[in-house]
Amino acid sequence: RVSWTAFCISALLDAEKYFFDSKQTVREFNDIKNKLTSVVNAKLKKEEKKLQIIEEKTLACENAEEERKRGELITANIYKIKKGDRSVIVDDYYNDNAPLKIALDEQLSPNANAQRYFKKYKKKKNTIKAITPQKEQAISECEYLKSVLAELNIANTIKDLLEIEQEVKIYTFGIEALGDIQLTSAQMQAIMFMIEE
Repeated sequence: RVSWTAFCISALLDAEKYFFDSKQTVREFNDIKNKLTSVVNAKLKKEEKKLQIIEEKTLACENAEEERKRGELITANIYKIKKGDRSVIVDDYYNDNAPLKIALDEQLSPNANAQRYFKKYKKKKNTIKAITPQKEQAISECEYLKSVLAELNIANTIKDLLEIEQEVKIYTFGIEALGDIQLTSAQMQAIMFMIEE
């Protein structure tokens, strides 16, 4: 037969243990959440920077058709140009024969100047062709990472965080920074209880 005092002491000790275990679990939950959020934010920042660089390259290549047009106009007006000219004014048959001044390299022959513009055109077109899939991939990565951050924001259990961590690892970011998250036995029991529910 247990005395009332012994029962009360036992209940208080159990309550105290539950309180401190809960406090520890909350602290560990926040640590895991902060670590995952930090890793995903770092990856997102990297992808956004990559996307910015791709956008800058795309912007720099927007005038590729202008380069081709200038090469064709030089070729069509080659008789007007001699080596040493710094520029030529031609009738732009792409724009209602409006006069267009085209810069030339005075060290090059008229034909070499035309070829220079065609090479610029080809280089820019190849750049656009090469970066288009990279841009699509970077956009997709950013969208995915933002969705992971949204999942982290609504996660409210360690089980949720572990599922997100697994998803992140499966997605193969190459994130060694995550490492394996070590759980206490109390956390494992809580997870097992949640899984069984």
